[in-house]
Amino acid sequence: MTEEERILSGLLFCPGDPTLKAIKLRTHNLCTQYNRLFEDEAGQRAAILREIFASLGEGSFLQGPIAIHYGCHTRIGARFFGNFNLTIQDDAPVTIGDDVNFGPNVT
Repeated sequence: MTEEERILSGLLFCPGDPTLKAIKLRTHNLCTQYNRLFEDEAGQRAAILREIFASLGEGSFLQGPIAIHYGCHTRIGARFFGNFNLTIQDDAPVTIGDDVNFGPNVT
């Protein structure tokens, strides 16, 4: 069983696994790119979010800055709003439904 499979099964896993470290590095780099963009660069920001998350519903908006651990374990519904300093530590599957609003500094 891979470490990724262990995460998805809810089992203890080794975060130092090279595959997981590569996913994390990619996601952290994408978050840095996102955080450097201006709010009116909506197309670029949306493209980065589609690369980060397993799914992102229509009309969702993340204010930024954001900090996402893996990203590929997170599914976000339609019309989600994440305010400043959203952190998602997805060491397990994370699902955020439709029409959800998170205030500032939510982890």
